[in-house]
Amino acid sequence: MSTRLEPSLERFPSIEGSLAHSAGRDDVQGLRGIAVLLVVLYHAGVPGLPGGFVGVDVFFVISGFLITGLLVRESLATGHIDFTRFFARRARRLLPAALLVTAIAAVVAMWIYPPMEQREIVSSARAASLYVGNHWLAGRSVDYLGGDQGSNPLLHMWSLAVEEQFYLVWPFIVLLGTRLGGVRGLFIVIGGLSAVSLCACVAMTWHSQPWAFFLMPFRAWQFGLGALVQVALVRGVRFSNDAWPRWISWIGLGLIAASTALLDTSRLYPGLWALAPTVGTASVLLGLYATKRGAGVLLAIPPLRVVGDLSYSWYLWHWPFLVAAHVLVPQSGPAVTVAAVVLSLVAAAVSYRWVEGPIRFSPPAWLRRNRQALVAALAGSALLAGACTAATAWIGSRSMDAQQRAFADGVDDIPIVYAAGCHATFAVSDLPRCAFGSKDAGMKVVLFGDSHAAQWFPALQQLATERGWQLISLTKSSCPAARVTVYSDVLRRTYLECDEWRERMLKRIEAERPALVVLSNAYQQVDAAQWKAGAASTADRLARAGARQLWIRDAPSPGYNVPRCLARAQWQGYADFSEICAFDRDKVLARSAAIFEAERSAVTASPDARLLDFTTQVCPDKQCTVWRAGHPLFSDGNHIAASWTKGQSGRIAEALQGWPLDSAAAVSQPIR
Repeated sequence: MSTRLEPSLERFPSIEGSLAHSAGRDDVQGLRGIAVLLVVLYHAGVPGLPGGFVGVDVFFVISGFLITGLLVRESLATGHIDFTRFFARRARRLLPAALLVTAIAAVVAMWIYPPMEQREIVSSARAASLYVGNHWLAGRSVDYLGGDQGSNPLLHMWSLAVEEQFYLVWPFIVLLGTRLGGVRGLFIVIGGLSAVSLCACVAMTWHSQPWAFFLMPFRAWQFGLGALVQVALVRGVRFSNDAWPRWISWIGLGLIAASTALLDTSRLYPGLWALAPTVGTASVLLGLYATKRGAGVLLAIPPLRVVGDLSYSWYLWHWPFLVAAHVLVPQSGPAVTVAAVVLSLVAAAVSYRWVEGPIRFSPPAWLRRNRQALVAALAGSALLAGACTAATAWIGSRSMDAQQRAFADGVDDIPIVYAAGCHATFAVSDLPRCAFGSKDAGMKVVLFGDSHAAQWFPALQQLATERGWQLISLTKSSCPAARVTVYSDVLRRTYLECDEWRERMLKRIEAERPALVVLSNAYQQVDAAQWKAGAASTADRLARAGARQLWIRDAPSPGYNVPRCLARAQWQGYADFSEICAFDRDKVLARSAAIFEAERSAVTASPDARLLDFTTQVCPDKQCTVWRAGHPLFSDGNHIAASWTKGQSGRIAEALQGWPLDSAAAVSQPIR
């Protein structure tokens, strides 16, 4: 008869003590302090910290480490886990401050944001109150690192949603693992699940980066790695001498520092890049608990410990303050940013002293009862979500004044090719045939290029209707007609789908045999010589297909959302809101001057190609105004409004003079 000895905490009394006091250790609090400092300074735009966003990864690993310690201790000591007690503790720890910040941010948003933005922000507040903000953002394919939703004061709540969703499933996994095989079984279960999560994260980062960034299953491996360190400590991991854990902790801290300095928003993140800060944090934790020396000496210094104590509250408050400062003072400089950071720290200290601390450490008697604490937490979330739902409905029913309505309509002032499904997005390499007009039209005209070509569709549609052409639209996001391989800032990798799509469309153009191809491109950050060669290659191929070409120079654009800028300035009472949102034409043109000259050289070398420049029409003055005849000139930061480009059909007609491009047909709906 054999007896299997289950691992228990009695075997590792020193570990039991460390588990019992993990959350209060000075060095762990110092590590939390570093994590929140990285995030805050990154969001504040401090130079030299391009990868400060990895502070969130550090938080994930710490959470997995500490929560697993609590659960393992309980599971091994009692044979079960009190789920009600666990969830009540999490609720008392996290919900009060989070719901307070969410509610205040939503209320303030109703005051400082114009009507066109209020509904979206209140909708995000509802998602945050229910801890599904990460799904809300992923569903909108928000590019967190690229600045999407950068003015949303609750953007940062996504990470809290990831943690809460992790907490919902982790106790069951810990209990299952310990029952299957004690600590060893738990190590195997966590290791296996973490490996699956990491592989899924890498694959999803390539396929759909927002999903990999925001959703818990693709981040679970980071919590899991922290958990594995904790389980290894419980199993009694030992080092041959004290030097090893000291070096491990310093190397781990170095990995975090290197990630902060070397990673940036151009990386395809999280993916494999996230291994550096994740492994680094796990190494620091392993070293801290295996020796009293090493990086813990630095992490335990009082300033870092104090910041660590305030880390949760400061994380909650810092982003709303930074965003509010930017919205209220659009031309804000470093002084305003510093003031916002300092005020957010003050708010964090007040919140910690009067909200987070009292409810966490000395709650009223009724909140000490676990069931009542859970009911209160669920009720608070539900009430706030309900209030946000009611506010969203009220905002939608409220009428705007004429100017605010014009700003809101400007966002939707885009060509019909998008609604008609005639514009290829980033992930696709093909496009259905989108021909507008009669099948019997004697003259075919093709619009070819990226979204900056698509913006000229209304003008060409107007001209095609007048002249009886069939108009074929071939456009794809950020994919130039010039035959150059480009890097996608959205996909954060070489844009292979663009190369494949472009070649397919060139073959389609050759098969269509159009009389005219109109091309336009956003000028990409590539070498001018490469752009010249790529434009010349496209022009030559189209000429050999018998098509004349009209290349339209990329127009100057501000780079910031014009309708939103106008709406905010007018909402905040600026009489000169149009001047506030104007931009310097010459500065913008200077950035792409070399690319334009390269394109002009390539196009003018072809006898069958012409170049059309709308710069003086878009920006007649050096200070380019973006409010024309009661309408925004741009629908976002770089696309000209469809209503304006439609009025430029006559200018395009002038550029085509001398070419026989007449027929008889009517352009109305796309022909599939």
